[in-house]
This record gives sequence, C-alpha cells and structure tokens, in this order.
Amino acid sequence: MKTINFYRQARVDGGKRTGVEIDGETVLERFESGNKTEDSALLWFVDVRCSGDNMPNEAETAREWLLEKAPIIQAGVRKVANELRAGIDFSAPISREIPNVGKGLTVEIFCSAIRRLQGLEIAPVLDEISSHWKELLQKLEVLEPLAR
Repeated sequence: MKTINFYRQARVDGGKRTGVEIDGETVLERFESGNKTEDSALLWFVDVRCSGDNMPNEAETAREWLLEKAPIIQAGVRKVANELRAGIDFSAPISREIPNVGKGLTVEIFCSAIRRLQGLEIAPVLDEISSHWKELLQKLEVLEPLAR
C-alpha cells in the first residue's frame, strides 16, 4: 500500500514547514523562517495522511493528486476545525478519517499541539490549511533525491 502524507508544522522559533512525503520520503517541501533564535522544536503539527493501492509515486503527480482531491480534503479539514474550536488535549494526537475519498483510499487528519496554548490555536491552523490548500501545495518545491 502506497502512502502520501501532507504535513504542516510550526516551530518554537516561528518557522513553518510544509511538505509532502511519499512512502515516508519527503518529495515536496517549503520552509518559512521564523523571526526568533533558531529552535526547531515543534509547537504543533497537522498531517493529512493518505493511503491506497493506486496512488502516485512521483512528486508532481502526488501534488496533482492532492489538488484533485482538494474539495473533499478541504471539507474534511474544515469539519475537524469546527470540532476542535475549544482546543485539543495536547497529551496525544487527534485523528479523524475523511469519509468518501474514493474506493480503496483512506485519508486521515492527524494533529497535535505541544502545549495547551497551542492546542487552543489548532482550529485556526486547520482553517488556514483548508482555505489555502491549493496555494500551500502550489508553493512547495520539488526536492531532488539524495545520491546513493
């Protein structure tokens, strides 16, 4: 079974990392630097984890696939945002499955915050991801594989 994972993460130093992994290997990514002293510890993360048999295995086709699935993923992320308006318990990640994504496909949203304060901010983060899904994906740069 193939996996594609879209992720967005915020760091203590204000930096944000967004990317796409295929089978655990990052193929698309963008880093927005923060304005504080470098500290890569995470404040929160959101993953949209997709799995299935007939999924793309190249960076650009994965981007296209995620863009094609935009309406259903955006609606699913928005639904989770609405559910989490009061915040989340930061002791364990929240996971929710998005229904009706297609035969043989599973899409789940995972999110977690390191502290209670960031847990209160998770719904607006999910709203941002839902509202800017296409732009976030389009801004990602293709990463060249490391020579082995």
